[in-house]
Amino acid sequence: MSRHLKRLTAPRTWPIAPKTTKFVTRPQPGAHAFRNGVPMSILLRDMLGLARTTREVKYILRTQEVLVNGRRVRRPDVLVGLMDVVTFPSTKTSYRILINELEKLYALPITGKEATCTPSKVISKRLLPGGKMQLGFHNSRTLIVEKEAEKVHVGDTMLFTAQGVNHLPLEKGAAVLLTAGSHVGKCGSLKSLSTNIAEVTVGNECITTTKHNLFVIGKGKPEIKL
Repeated sequence: MSRHLKRLTAPRTWPIAPKTTKFVTRPQPGAHAFRNGVPMSILLRDMLGLARTTREVKYILRTQEVLVNGRRVRRPDVLVGLMDVVTFPSTKTSYRILINELEKLYALPITGKEATCTPSKVISKRLLPGGKMQLGFHNSRTLIVEKEAEKVHVGDTMLFTAQGVNHLPLEKGAAVLLTAGSHVGKCGSLKSLSTNIAEVTVGNECITTTKHNLFVIGKGKPEIKL
């Protein structure tokens, strides 16, 4: 695998200018796909404006605490992805990574209990010895459950909070965020769902998309700030 990445070939979801310099930080393989995340260097320099160069980014990561979902990050090539929470304890500020209607990732400022909530989409289920079930999430997190497994399906969301884990099922009436497709970045209410096709009500408009593009963010109304 190449150790370099040109700006012109970077994912379109990265909010960077394509022609300022030739190369950009290539992220290490991590919890998210390239399209669904940005390197820490781009987050601090281009999105938050906390640094002007990669050298300054490295200094910040070396001398200050920068937490991603509660874990300290020390490398500028770590991938920070969709729904991740980035916290700066020294300034008591937090941001959630989201995607807008221009198909660009952005950092949304959040405060209070919001900073402890991490929605994770279920993308796999695996049966373990002893009748337990392992759930796999879009951010590479896993969770082993017992009786709750039969109620959780691929496509649902588990909301991790300081108080525990809440189940947000992919069902009629659920608040969903479209993370891909021609309607990316829009938030609405799930009207109907078949095997792979879903209808979502966004304002006065009813749009059709695939089940894969939906990310449940609440029951009836969003549980997170958008």
